[in-house]
Amino acid sequence: MKDEHPQDPASIDAIERNLRRQEEALPPEVNARLAAARRDAVARMAAQDEPRRVPWLGMSGLLPAGGLLAAGVAAAILWPVAQSPLQLPALDDNEMAAATEMEMLDEIELIAWLLEQDADVG
Repeated sequence: MKDEHPQDPASIDAIERNLRRQEEALPPEVNARLAAARRDAVARMAAQDEPRRVPWLGMSGLLPAGGLLAAGVAAAILWPVAQSPLQLPALDDNEMAAATEMEMLDEIELIAWLLEQDADVG
């Protein structure tokens, strides 16, 4: 099976020379149309390589800059909220005593449960 795409530089040079000879044998009008088609193809390829622009922004660089700006604004707004300590309401003496009693009751209940568990095991 013959290789469809020769990699040898000598083979490529021979193919180029053969194409040039065939091109020279064509009428000038055909050569002019071929040259115009080549220029158009090269221009289309070059246009595809250009960075795409966002039409509604006018410049492709504004989109990443806008994203960074939005992230910065969100961070500036949320940062103080995240850094502020939790503010608990002030308790008067009666409320503080009740809260302390609740904590002590929780501890007593825990100790009672632990004693029950110890008695069940032993």
